[in-house]
Amino acid sequence: MAVKFDVNGAQNVEVSKKLPCEKSPAEQLEIMETYTRVHREASGGPKELREIACLKVLYPRLFRKIEDQDLFAGRLDFLPIGFGCVTSVGGVGHYCVFNKLLAFKDQLQTDDVGSFVFFL
Repeated sequence: MAVKFDVNGAQNVEVSKKLPCEKSPAEQLEIMETYTRVHREASGGPKELREIACLKVLYPRLFRKIEDQDLFAGRLDFLPIGFGCVTSVGGVGHYCVFNKLLAFKDQLQTDDVGSFVFFL
């Protein structure tokens, strides 16, 4: 018996409510700048050590506050750049979502935008 499955239907990830980042735009920028700097500084060494250094920048800072209805801790804020599951490369890796990064630029105060060139 054939299973009927519509691949064009709504997927869980598409219908999940997107939570806005808890961090201010200035804090997000600081995390991404530090992440980028650490990645660059560690790029000449072993890949594993670079990834550990980058993860130390992200965690535990990306964990969200625990809410009253939460049964488990571990909710994350996701930034336009980071380290995680990258489906386009088939596994874990560093990522940059350029359209989200450019949209993020609009959230920054004028004084913060000068630092933003660091990414582009």
